[in-house]
Amino acid sequence: MTTPHKLAAEFATVLRNNVTPKEWGLIVENTNGTSPSCVSHDFIDANECMVEAIENLGVEYDPADTDLYNAAWSLARAKYFV
Repeated sequence: MTTPHKLAAEFATVLRNNVTPKEWGLIVENTNGTSPSCVSHDFIDANECMVEAIENLGVEYDPADTDLYNAAWSLARAKYFV
């Protein structure tokens, strides 16, 4: 098991590594703490990035772990999209 903080950091890294610098800038600029969505979906399947991130941490992806993924998404948006 991993923590939401570790997953958030890894998710942001995976996402950033799979978009162009210009796209990353747009993601950061247009994703704020009040929006439930992320413009990253305009450029990439962010759900696949979350799966990759969880697997990078040595955890098998389980679609039922939505609390973990939602917490990681919220943390990533607030702390790692910079």
